[in-house]
Amino acid sequence: MWISKKKLDQLKSEAAQARTKRGRWPCDMCQPTPEKGYVTYWCIVSNHVEVRFLVPNLAWSELEKSKEWKSFQDLLEKSQEEYIQKRLQTDQSKPEN
Repeated sequence: MWISKKKLDQLKSEAAQARTKRGRWPCDMCQPTPEKGYVTYWCIVSNHVEVRFLVPNLAWSELEKSKEWKSFQDLLEKSQEEYIQKRLQTDQSKPEN
């Protein structure tokens, strides 16, 4: 299914307004953040996945400084950069409506 850029922009705007009103994405009300493990939320409007997890404050301080977290963060940022580049290329190749 193809939707116009105008309709997509409208859907994104509505999602942003809903997030502002509730402080949450419209699609993330399915589950609370778990105490163990993590939960992912996929939002069809933005085509993004949000990952949530809970960690005690002291454990987070240690985790954030670890080489494993830094490696994960590097991998995450690389993935995000690749997605942004692909999205820009796709946006530039679509005709304006």
